[in-house]
Amino acid sequence: KVLDDYGVDYLIFDNNWIPSEKAKLVADATTAVALSGSLSVRKLNIDYLYSQELLKNPNFKEAGGWTEPLNRKLGFIEVTVESPSIQGVSVIAGRRYLNSVTSKCANDITQGRVQINWMDSDNKFLKTDIKVFNCTKDEHLEKVLLTAPAGARTAIVFASSHNKVPILISNVSLKE
Repeated sequence: KVLDDYGVDYLIFDNNWIPSEKAKLVADATTAVALSGSLSVRKLNIDYLYSQELLKNPNFKEAGGWTEPLNRKLGFIEVTVESPSIQGVSVIAGRRYLNSVTSKCANDITQGRVQINWMDSDNKFLKTDIKVFNCTKDEHLEKVLLTAPAGARTAIVFASSHNKVPILISNVSLKE
């Protein structure tokens, strides 16, 4: 968490510097991208860093938090680009967030999206971040690491397909 607060994504690590049990903690929180003897360049794992969920009801199992979707089906909500489900949460400009969507196709193979609209303190639109992904019959997790733009105070988080073809979403997450 401290490294993330300072914007550190990579670190140089020497396994000889600290006892092996502490080295294991570093290894669990990072992935080696280059090795040379006992030295390694390691990248921080985003799942380890982003653990505080900001959204209410990210798995749609309870009422509340989200605008009403088209349909609820056995642990999923059905949404389209024309009928998304959205939720707004407070954010801090310049802070990094992990946005993820777990989905599968309702019927036809199509595309989904991971989307946030960033708003300022007057609720004026600043920008949109969208990552389009292919949706299939198998459940799929798509993750995006984003930085809240200057002036951002609210993130409008979307559960949506990328077109008129519906998709089924079981989880939308925004973590800091």
